[in-house]
Amino acid sequence: MTQKYQRLMEEFQDQVTRDDFERSFYTRDLASVPPIMTRLMFQTKPDLVVSPLNEECIEETMRLAIEERLAVIPRAGATTAYMNTVPADGGILIDLNRLRGVLDIDKENLLAEAWSGTPWYEVEQTLQKNGFSLCTYPSSAVAATVGGWFNTEGYGIGSMQYGCFHDQVEAAQIYLPQGKWIDARQEGSYPLSWFMGKEGTLGIVSRVRFRIRHLPEAEYHAALAIDSFTQLVSIINRLAGQAPGAYNVQFSDSDCFSMQADLGYEVPLHDRHLVCITYQGSAEEIKAAKKNVQQLAADTGAEMMPEQVGQEVWDDRLYALKIKRGGPTLLAGEVALSADKIPLFYQQVKKLNQRTAVYGHFMGPNKANILVQYYADESKNIQYLFQMAKTKRIYDAAISLGGRPYGVGIWNSVYLKRVFPEDILRQRKAIKQELDPLGIMNPGKYYSPPALLHPVLFGMGSGIANGISSLVGIGKGR
Repeated sequence: MTQKYQRLMEEFQDQVTRDDFERSFYTRDLASVPPIMTRLMFQTKPDLVVSPLNEECIEETMRLAIEERLAVIPRAGATTAYMNTVPADGGILIDLNRLRGVLDIDKENLLAEAWSGTPWYEVEQTLQKNGFSLCTYPSSAVAATVGGWFNTEGYGIGSMQYGCFHDQVEAAQIYLPQGKWIDARQEGSYPLSWFMGKEGTLGIVSRVRFRIRHLPEAEYHAALAIDSFTQLVSIINRLAGQAPGAYNVQFSDSDCFSMQADLGYEVPLHDRHLVCITYQGSAEEIKAAKKNVQQLAADTGAEMMPEQVGQEVWDDRLYALKIKRGGPTLLAGEVALSADKIPLFYQQVKKLNQRTAVYGHFMGPNKANILVQYYADESKNIQYLFQMAKTKRIYDAAISLGGRPYGVGIWNSVYLKRVFPEDILRQRKAIKQELDPLGIMNPGKYYSPPALLHPVLFGMGSGIANGISSLVGIGKGR
């Protein structure tokens, strides 16, 4: 195996490593999975890690992979929890974190271009220094990268007004496993829609060009206390018809705050939920927004909190996982769901016999991205397996209401046939076969579950685990 990699190691030296300790850092993402599961099904440690400083290194690495038919796994921030950036069977892992920085700001046409390994927080800082701002960015923007968000779902802060990041992308430089660079655009032989959200299974994205906006003149953050998520639905329905439109809408349930309070954080509420509505625009628009929110609160029975609360929630927007400090482990299920189904989903989540923190952003006027978090302990293997099984109940609840898991990777591939029409799944596989005939790009995920995660077996195993958990309390957590 070493001989295969010799050319890369000699040419790119400090951009390549086979050190066992360094490779061990790439065997997981945000989610901790017991070795009893990973060792049985996967080889999560890459055989080689390449950290390119330029596109030439990517090109040579891909050429070797094509010649030797070696698996290639792209990775940067690894801020997801469904193993989409973790090897399933060894291979070459391309760590794009060193390919970093804003390459260009087209002030006239409101476009920016950045290396794929650039964290969104850095992109926003660079843009603001030049009088511009991102339209949207992920709630994990401190660590999440440009290429990572391109490769995943693309919803986050600002999506209420601007929708999905994918709609803002103008072009992307991608090296295909056919052995060539392409400049993917909205139209053409290689449309962007083929690649966006496909979790790095079709090529290596080196740079992305996307739309930006002028830095807003002013902003306002309204915090509303509510007693139920039925009120949240009323609020979002009224917001859809208002002008100016809200830039961002996020919400947290009472357990989010009680779990933060347990860790010593100051919280605005203890026994109610909170909605934070952010407006950005001209001074006149902000003035109108403040008037609208006051009427909105009166119409829905929500309580207007002091403006300072809204500002504090906004300032804290990039730290949704802060309760992880209370671990040792934080498990989660993340779903996309229609706004009107949120109250029913919330009721089902609260039947888990598990203390959960529910937090979300609106992906637009009619749909939300919801994160359900709960504590676990990965050091207690049996208990932890029962705790992990509860994520299926979260996803089942969403799917029963017309929702779906947010992201696929390996773990959520078991739900594919339940949430996507057969023709869409066939189309995805056909594009994969056309662009990656050797099957070397991030294999073993996204398109179908591995054999040992067959949906029937997975469903039976999770069902039994959840039944036992309900009866005898094992895996209840805290």
